[in-house]
Amino acid sequence: MKLYDKNYEYVGMDRLMEDRRKARRRERLVLAVAGVLGWVMLTLAVVGALIAVVAALAGPREAMAETVAVPAAVGQVSEGPAAVRDNVLPAGRAVLMEAGVAPVQPDEPAPEEETAAGQQDGVEDMPGEAWECVGEVTLTAYCNCKKCCGRWAGGPTASGVMPEAGRTVAVDPDVIPLGSRVYIAGYGEYVAEDTGSAIVGARIDVYMDSHEEARHFADGAGSCVRTVWIIR
Repeated sequence: MKLYDKNYEYVGMDRLMEDRRKARRRERLVLAVAGVLGWVMLTLAVVGALIAVVAALAGPREAMAETVAVPAAVGQVSEGPAAVRDNVLPAGRAVLMEAGVAPVQPDEPAPEEETAAGQQDGVEDMPGEAWECVGEVTLTAYCNCKKCCGRWAGGPTASGVMPEAGRTVAVDPDVIPLGSRVYIAGYGEYVAEDTGSAIVGARIDVYMDSHEEARHFADGAGSCVRTVWIIR
């Protein structure tokens, strides 16, 4: 019996074996690619989960604080926990965002809610007058010397009157109109009579009789933060 005939030669058997080897190589390649894709998808899933955990841990942290002073702008404080408007945060609660706003202890107790007369409890009674809360304001001090006023030293204020300690303050007219009566917590009532190139936004400069007094304003600190109201 012949092992092969003219239609089935060894050359044909070699080709068949080679085709089978190629098929096995393709199968191994497909399995390898599928394995790599599986590892990539698993890695992406793990990375996504880690990012979600980090984002949750790095999110806003709420903390209790008596007041938060952000003297970069003037605005009204809304009611409710952690209400923020124009960079002024209410008393009682504050949200510490990534900008790093830090709670500070106030030198003066936070004013009580407005009474029916439109005034703040704990502030001098002035019946029939409305009080508009400006918010937390940075206070500094100045005098009528050249160091403080430059070429305007010794002259009148922007409103045309001579400054007087205990009465005159310099303000940003876009925030507090000139001529307004203002009440500063812990300091009392003043009149907005002057302006200054450095007095912008939530900033008030309190007039003093001497440069030494101005330098040692706020018990030597040179500045402080207080709540301010406009007396209408």
